Amino acid sequence: MQLLLTVLMMLATVTRVANGCSISGLQVSETSDSSITITWTNISYVDNYTFELYDNFQNASSNFSTDGSAYNFTFTELVAGRSYTIHVTLGCVGFSNYYGEVNAFTNMSIRLAGNATACQGRVEVFYNGEWGTVCDYYWSPQNAKVVCRQLGCGLTAFAVSYAYFGLGSGPNWLDPFQCSGYETQLSNCWIFFWASDYCSHDEDASVICLQVPSFNVLTITNKTTTTMTVSGTNYLPDSFSFWVYLRETASGKFVTTLPINSTTGTFTGLVPGRNYSVSVEASNTTFSYESDVVTDRTLPPRVNVYVIVNNSTAMTVSWVAPISDVDYYIVYLNETNNASVAYDLNVSSNVTMQRFIGLVPGRSYQTSVTAYSGINSQSSAIVTKRSFPPQVTVTVIVNSLTAITVSWVAPISDVDYYVVYLSETDNPTAVMSFILYSGTTQAFTDLVPGRSYDASVTTHSGINSQSSTIVTGITYSSAPVALGVTWCASWMRT
Repeated sequence: MQLLLTVLMMLATVTRVANGCSISGLQVSETSDSSITITWTNISYVDNYTFELYDNFQNASSNFSTDGSAYNFTFTELVAGRSYTIHVTLGCVGFSNYYGEVNAFTNMSIRLAGNATACQGRVEVFYNGEWGTVCDYYWSPQNAKVVCRQLGCGLTAFAVSYAYFGLGSGPNWLDPFQCSGYETQLSNCWIFFWASDYCSHDEDASVICLQVPSFNVLTITNKTTTTMTVSGTNYLPDSFSFWVYLRETASGKFVTTLPINSTTGTFTGLVPGRNYSVSVEASNTTFSYESDVVTDRTLPPRVNVYVIVNNSTAMTVSWVAPISDVDYYIVYLNETNNASVAYDLNVSSNVTMQRFIGLVPGRSYQTSVTAYSGINSQSSAIVTKRSFPPQVTVTVIVNSLTAITVSWVAPISDVDYYVVYLSETDNPTAVMSFILYSGTTQAFTDLVPGRSYDASVTTHSGINSQSSTIVTGITYSSAPVALGVTWCASWMRT
């Protein structure tokens, strides 16, 4: 008995491991000066999570854990502007499974010094508990633009070198330091050295933010699975030309740009459910201005649903996963004539099939699949199918020399009608049949005495049908009487 229990426990453990113990979509969702939040999507069978937070500056690590039902975790009391690596290990039944890692910077606090104006001055960053300066090596208008954006000082900036606003003090934290100009935080830019010894304070970098209000207040006015329309209000003279830019938000990867001659622009050929960042640049022969950046996700795809009727009580719903960024699907199944009797199941983005069991034979069901990407969702077309009708169990009662009654038990099901068949065993072409819309018995008369007959019942539900097994009965060859009398009569005839 103990051995049997041990084997069963081992089988249960193997089954659970085979079903996954996995997550998906691990990412850094939010950062601040002192915190990093990671999020993920639970798939199945995770009991707990263990996180190792590695401080890349101090080469030190700390361990954290949380319950397996969680879907996010926030690391707090971190150092501003510091690089961290987070290792994630899944706690599963009987074993641990290393999942992967993500890298993140906490936001870098910045300020401008050396001038009475809040939006121009020497750039200083707070790192490792101390304010320091930035080296002007590779200092560019793109770098200055990010500084002005982070400080709320407009979107147009001049990059100034050689300690234009005076010599700073303390360490020179960044050298070199390069931005694309589209980052929202200085900490998101490329950093080659921290605490460089190659730069003196007479090379401190500065900015002059022009504090020009955003020339174009952008909004995303329309989106589909593959298009996104951006519009805005222009406050600049007619001498400016405009280009609208589209980037993937997560990677910053440039996707496309297009010139616009009005206040709207539409991007096409996008990936369903993906998050994009959009901005507009205006320029003339003297100035170049960049608008605020807006982000949004395209709508998730509308999948094509296929339904396979497996048997009387089961259906399998499947769909093709397109190239898209889908967070999860919800699969719906409800009775066609009673929408309140419904099933809905939440499945992860890497699943494209769901089986429903315990259905009523012959009943009509409607099914659909809704894809979710963030707060956006889109449902498939509704597909209607009926489960197969039941296979009834047939009983044959021989009534007399020339009559047989076929009967069956009506199950809980939706049957439109029954077709009752009776054929001669040795001559299957000699068939009699009746269609019954109600009732569970059918009598056949005028049969040949002593002949063998095969009976069956086929249930019909819509275009689906299912036949019972064949049951054989033989009509009496002579009138049945009491056993003793029959034997006596036969003996006397002999």
